Amino acid sequence: MSTNGWEPNRIEQRAVDIVDAIDRINRYLDGSSLEAFLKDDALQDAVARRLDVIGIAIKAIEKLESDGNVPSNERLAERSPDVGWRQAAGMRNRLNKEYGSVHPRIVWDTVYDNLPALRVAIIAAYPLILSDRSETDDDQPGDGKLGRAPR
Repeated sequence: MSTNGWEPNRIEQRAVDIVDAIDRINRYLDGSSLEAFLKDDALQDAVARRLDVIGIAIKAIEKLESDGNVPSNERLAERSPDVGWRQAAGMRNRLNKEYGSVHPRIVWDTVYDNLPALRVAIIAAYPLILSDRSETDDDQPGDGKLGRAPR
């Protein structure tokens, strides 16, 4: 632990958790259409579980940064203000508190509208620990997998 209370290894582990969850979602949805997704409860549950992991990890990073006295300009949300951090963390709350009422289309749209930018921001923020997941990876947004949603 550093002298100011910030524990970079714990924050970095949460960053890895986020990228891993996004990559799993990418694999789950590879080749799937919206129509197929809407008919597949197991696939919806798998994606919802990974969105839950992402929300937990984002909230953990926020707490670790706040408790560890990380200067506000060095906090993840400040370094990547274009990413919808609150929306990503909020999806977890919606899925857990309103479980049966969150339409699978909202989950689908969240995956394709928000996760590519989130993945890029996390990798940019932690390039040393995530160097094996560079922009040349097959799971990178824009390669036809995650990015524009097949509709």
